Amino acid sequence: MGSAQVSFGKGATVFAWVQSPRRFRHQNVICVRAGARYPRSRMPKQAFQELFCRRFDCPPSEYERRAFRECLYAHARFLAPILRKMNAELFKPDLSFLHYLGEATDMREVRANMADFQDANSRRGGFWRKSLKIRVSGRKAGRLARELLARGRENRVPGE
Repeated sequence: MGSAQVSFGKGATVFAWVQSPRRFRHQNVICVRAGARYPRSRMPKQAFQELFCRRFDCPPSEYERRAFRECLYAHARFLAPILRKMNAELFKPDLSFLHYLGEATDMREVRANMADFQDANSRRGGFWRKSLKIRVSGRKAGRLARELLARGRENRVPGE
C-alpha cells in the first residue's frame, strides 16, 4: 500500500492512498485541512502488517515469517518449518496470502483475501495441505486480523 502527499497551500493537504493493485484499480483520495477534525472513517487506515508488527514487537522485515508461525494450525507448528526448508513451494499459497493480508486495511479486504486463500487451497490441495492441514489457518488469520484492525481503529489519532 503506497501513499502520496501533495500540498495546495492555505493548510490544505491531499493524501492519496493506493490500495493493493491486485484488488483495486482506483485511488482513494482524502482531503485534510491542518487542525481540522474528521470522523474516524475518513482518517488513514493502518495496514494489518503494521498492526501485527506492533502487537508482536517485530520489525516489518520479519512480518511474513512471524505471521506464518502465528497463523499455522497448532499441530503444524513443529513439522511446517522442516517441510518449508525441504520444499519452499509447498507453502507458496500461505506466504502469498499473508503478504496480501498484510496490505489489508479493513475487514472487507481481509474477507476477500481469505476467500482467495480458500480457493487456492481447494484448487491446489494435496496430502499435506488438505488431509494433514500442514498450512496456515485462514480462520486463525481472520480472527487475528479482526482483533488487530478493531483495536487499530480504536487507537487511531488524526494525522497518524
